[in-house]
Amino acid sequence: MDSIQKILLSRTTTKPAKATFKSFLSTTNGGCEGGAGGTSSLSSSDDHGNNYSANNYGANMEESFVFYERTEDDSSEIVFHQGEIMICKVADVSRTLLYSTVRDEPLGTLYVTNFRVIFDLKNRSPVNESKSDAGRCNKLIGREDVALSNIFGVYQVSRGKKRKLLPNTYMSGIVKRLQLHCKDFQLHQFCFKKSFQDHVKVLVNAILHHFCPVYVEKLFAFSYVDRTPDSDASQFLVREYLTAEDWNFDLKRLHVDSFNFSVSHCNRGFVLSDSLPECFVLPSSLTSAELTKADLSSDNGCFPVWSYSHSNGCALIRMAYGRPESEDEMFWHVSRSHPKLNPPSVIDLGCAASSLPSLRKLQVSFEELMEICMPSTYKELVNNDSSWFAMLDQCQWLYYVSCTLSVASGVAQTIALMCKSVVIKEKDGTDFNPLISSLVQLLLDADCRKVLGFQALVEKEFVALGHKFSQRCHVVSSKDTEQGPVFLLFLDCTWQLLQQFPSSFEFTEIFLISLWDSVGLGLFRNFIFEGPKERAGIEASYKENHKENPTVNQTFPASVWDWRRQFYPEDIAFFTNPLYSAGEQFRNLESKKSQSEPQALVPCCVVAGLRLWENCFLRWLAPIQIVGGGKPSEIVAQGLIMEDITSLQTEILQLEDNLAGKPLPPRPRCRRAEKFIFGDSSSLLRRELSKHVSSSYPFSPTQVVPCALMLPVPSPDSRSSMNEDSVSIDELTLGDSNELFVSIV
Repeated sequence: MDSIQKILLSRTTTKPAKATFKSFLSTTNGGCEGGAGGTSSLSSSDDHGNNYSANNYGANMEESFVFYERTEDDSSEIVFHQGEIMICKVADVSRTLLYSTVRDEPLGTLYVTNFRVIFDLKNRSPVNESKSDAGRCNKLIGREDVALSNIFGVYQVSRGKKRKLLPNTYMSGIVKRLQLHCKDFQLHQFCFKKSFQDHVKVLVNAILHHFCPVYVEKLFAFSYVDRTPDSDASQFLVREYLTAEDWNFDLKRLHVDSFNFSVSHCNRGFVLSDSLPECFVLPSSLTSAELTKADLSSDNGCFPVWSYSHSNGCALIRMAYGRPESEDEMFWHVSRSHPKLNPPSVIDLGCAASSLPSLRKLQVSFEELMEICMPSTYKELVNNDSSWFAMLDQCQWLYYVSCTLSVASGVAQTIALMCKSVVIKEKDGTDFNPLISSLVQLLLDADCRKVLGFQALVEKEFVALGHKFSQRCHVVSSKDTEQGPVFLLFLDCTWQLLQQFPSSFEFTEIFLISLWDSVGLGLFRNFIFEGPKERAGIEASYKENHKENPTVNQTFPASVWDWRRQFYPEDIAFFTNPLYSAGEQFRNLESKKSQSEPQALVPCCVVAGLRLWENCFLRWLAPIQIVGGGKPSEIVAQGLIMEDITSLQTEILQLEDNLAGKPLPPRPRCRRAEKFIFGDSSSLLRRELSKHVSSSYPFSPTQVVPCALMLPVPSPDSRSSMNEDSVSIDELTLGDSNELFVSIV
């Protein structure tokens, strides 16, 4: 029996403890200490009579914890998911209010499960429980919860200094304060001064062991039992590009001649490439005999994979590096698919001339950006104010966004204006290839700017064609892991386009941020695998293991695109851009006049023309929130205006029908348009607008912001009645006050 287990068991016999935990099992690489494997079980109870039974969960995996299932006698009000198991808990934990002048920190119990870290307030008020105060409710994770897969770094805080704790390591010292830095730029800090330190050690080591496992099979996604109903699931279906039908759909939609490009099954069984699906589109001249002759299996799958074709017949091709002779032969086949047999323009995204960063530089920039956007205290936030823009410039994140947009815009103009096919290539073909290819299609293909089209674009370019989400997004931890937030860079570039062309995209920034947050949950099959081969192998093994003992509604990890799994309909409504409906009518009118397809987008790519994505990176900083302002309030106001326009248009049509004497049934004053987000929910949204909308809505919860952190800017009519008391967002309504709160920072 290991030393920590002896301490814990002896503690329960000599002095009553809050709970009893069994230590984790031993490892061979200096990770967790303790006995090996085993099938032992243990039952215990705490001071309140809560019984816990230990079960060896995942005993076939090395470096495994012994989990504690909560029994019916536990009086906790926490609702666990099907398949979620509690590992340990620590009582008398205080959560630090990072940006508040209030010294009293909320006290509660900290739980660790195989999915999340849960902070349960000791004195929970009904106001804190309400959905409206939270801004938005995620069905999978609570407002005070932290998904283990969302944790980017764990830090031990002592005397104002931070020490990073590495995943899958063992921490034996005393922990007074613990910080969790999250991928969604949220920072959580907990204080254990009143807690039993032996329990704290087990809790901290449980987090270190589970937040970034060595194997993807250890994720909670493979234990979660999904209860989402299958009814109306067809509207959330997105092409996954694992079958020939999905690829043929795109070829038909873009009017691609089968003489130029066709679906190939040359990678059936992943015999030629691990990073490509079993079927994809290649130049039709590249037959199976040509592939065998080229011997591309030794070139990491140096295939000229088709991504997009313009109306002028020029194509966008992506490749991995290969031998010079193999590459030249592939370029020749690409030229054969051009309408005029012209050779393609080749762009090497991995060379210095492309101006794109390496994965290492991108990761360093991301970490520096997190440091800037996640100050630990209000004092640190104020001290960095004078040099904040200099620090932002030094991290070079916006510079990399500028370079990425510039490269994508250049490729798009080469295809659309110069009428040349373009081949983009890099080392493995799975990082900057999908980044540039996706942005080019956003610029050239109007269908990709719709919600379903954008989801299919992500599924094709990133998921199906082998972006290594498990490594790049720090889902798993291993010696060969190379991190780099390529997908976040893509979402940021998309957001920049959305700001420059606000009526050209059907979705909003709330949709983009929700997509990035979904990556951090670690629950969806789109963002947890290294490539198609790993997914296919695990899926086949998973289905085989569940044939004999099937569980109700338990399937392979679900797709992220069924947003009902996470949000309620009123939350999903904010995904749709209210300006797109009006812009679409104008574009259709212009298209009929000019008898041509919609024009390509030409973005401004210089750094001076870009903006920091504040609602993604700064949404958790309460001191800089703008009550009643910011982009979210604009979206709500635009939606309400568009709803009024729709209602008036309907009334005009009804009056015209009456004047014409047509015996038609009366139309309702306000009809719900399928492409419009608000419809019958206008009264609800007006209530939300008047009470809760801020620049961080709907992500950041409603908070009481002390006056010391916010500067009131009164209207002329309200100057005389202004006071210096703290103002809550709940107390401020746009109908009762014209005051606007802005940051002093």
